[in-house]
Amino acid sequence: MIGKTLGGRYIIKDRIDSGGMAYIYKALCKKTNSIVALKVLKDKFAGSTEYVDRFKREAQAAFALSNEHIVHVSDIGYDENVYYMVMEYIDGPTLKNLIENKGALPEEQAVEYSLQICSALSAAHKKGIIHRDIKPHNILMESDENLKVTDFGIAKSVASGISKSGQVIGSVYYVSPEQAKGEVLDQRSDIYSLGIVMYEMLTGRLPYTGEKSVSVALKHINERITPPKQINEGISDSINKIILKATSKDKHDRYESIDELKKDLTISLIDKSGEFVEITEHRAFNMISINLKKSKIWKITIIAVALLLLVAAGVFGGNALFAGSQAQPTQNVYYALPSLVGMDIESAKNILDDMGVGYSEVYDNDDTAEAGIIIEQSPDAGTNMQTQDAVVLTVSLGPEVIYMPNLIGMTETEAVSVIEDMGLIVAEKTYEIDETVIEGTVISQIPAAESDILTQAEVNLVISSEPEKETGTVPQVVDTTLEQAANIMSEAGFQNIYVYQEESEKEPGTIVSQSPEQGVAAQFDNDIDLHISMYDDLKYMAVLNEEITIEDIGSKVKIVYEEEIDDKIVNFKVHEIQADPGEIPLSLEMFALTGGVKKVKVFINKSLAYEFEIYFYDRSENIGG
Repeated sequence: MIGKTLGGRYIIKDRIDSGGMAYIYKALCKKTNSIVALKVLKDKFAGSTEYVDRFKREAQAAFALSNEHIVHVSDIGYDENVYYMVMEYIDGPTLKNLIENKGALPEEQAVEYSLQICSALSAAHKKGIIHRDIKPHNILMESDENLKVTDFGIAKSVASGISKSGQVIGSVYYVSPEQAKGEVLDQRSDIYSLGIVMYEMLTGRLPYTGEKSVSVALKHINERITPPKQINEGISDSINKIILKATSKDKHDRYESIDELKKDLTISLIDKSGEFVEITEHRAFNMISINLKKSKIWKITIIAVALLLLVAAGVFGGNALFAGSQAQPTQNVYYALPSLVGMDIESAKNILDDMGVGYSEVYDNDDTAEAGIIIEQSPDAGTNMQTQDAVVLTVSLGPEVIYMPNLIGMTETEAVSVIEDMGLIVAEKTYEIDETVIEGTVISQIPAAESDILTQAEVNLVISSEPEKETGTVPQVVDTTLEQAANIMSEAGFQNIYVYQEESEKEPGTIVSQSPEQGVAAQFDNDIDLHISMYDDLKYMAVLNEEITIEDIGSKVKIVYEEEIDDKIVNFKVHEIQADPGEIPLSLEMFALTGGVKKVKVFINKSLAYEFEIYFYDRSENIGG
């Protein structure tokens, strides 16, 4: 897709993300010359009416909404079998990224973020749209900390509802109890999910976790939430009560509207007491009845209540309750729940429909089961079931597919870090000589960049290496003249000679010391530093007036000029400094043995950065001039 133009207008530049059903691309709009985000339905779903309808529903829902805290959709299109929508490009992290990096957020910051999300949901709810998948992954952050809600892929009109035996939609960690049970939803389901997001922002953790999706969904249904103030004592009573109210199990105990929640959040900024938050106790009977319904106690209770009502009505005589032989209570019909794990979901539904047993579905990725295959059931096989009971089925979405980033051009260390952070495995690293790139740089990868891969996939890297360099033994040149030393080093294979003048009792131009020392094995392209006794009078002079740019703090700058000694090039050091980033002016006088045009080279952190040609003139010609 990279380089392709959709709708004759949007040039795809790069792929920036991959979701379950769509890719997200960075694109250039030719009409406005601006960067946009392009959401494109994956090819494998383009032929599915269900996925195409869901994609269109997201586009239409977002297109109908206008709010500063909702990612704006500006265009919807279909081109060459590609369904796409055009959204504003947000170059920033998700709220989930922020929580993972920082942990629990300060209360004022979390409340400010929650108010922005409330604003987005209020706009959606007023249009009759429930988001149904509010989670920090779907909340993008701009550079000014302005939040944008995105991904209305499973949004639905309030009026449409969901059947009791429908699919449980939304992330299981943020799903409301009624979503987990597959019941009809309204705006209060979004309020519950936002309450979980607030909980995570203020504690740095989720209230319900588990290895299996079904266990997390059941916790949302049955387990009371741990008050966030027990985890983070710094949370005010106001916010603690607001979160508890928003995450009530019974939706009737929550805020009636997102605007009511927004109002209490605003008050919490100035009133930390929480006295203004009206919390209705959870309906204990309803909660208990859910648990009792599947137990023998429930059945006994129902029978006892029924008999007492009949006695009160005069149906039984005074001893009727104890006349077991005469009263024949209706027998309950039980079914032994079969094993459904390994079946496809449609076959399992047919079996449960024939039994008269209800069911709901949750979906999760699984590396070993194809999409549509049941990987877990609750209750387990063999459990006695009645027609009023229900089974929760966990259905495989197939292996989780992720996006392979482009590692080419990264250093070996950077690439390995990215691979490990993604949960992938570095299977093999090979090294090839490539003189066109810096040593230690990734030059190829398998799987290829931008391909879809499975989690825990193996990655092979090819990393550049320099050809093996020839080495030699450094000869002894101390006490020789510079001319002799240059010839000796050249004959031994060493060409990069740098000369440093210093005061000495030896004859001018005599080698005082050398580095490396005699007998050391060194590569032929290594620098050879020769310290010589200072010349009394260097006849030729030049002035360097230039400006250089430093990019790194504490950069080491060395300036040399080339001198030809007995047909050998040596580099005389002129000046050395340490400099910080910025524009650095150079104004230096340089003195040489010979005249004419010479190369003056500036090294920054040992790398040649600048090269100038400067004319050295005879100083004696300007005396009295």
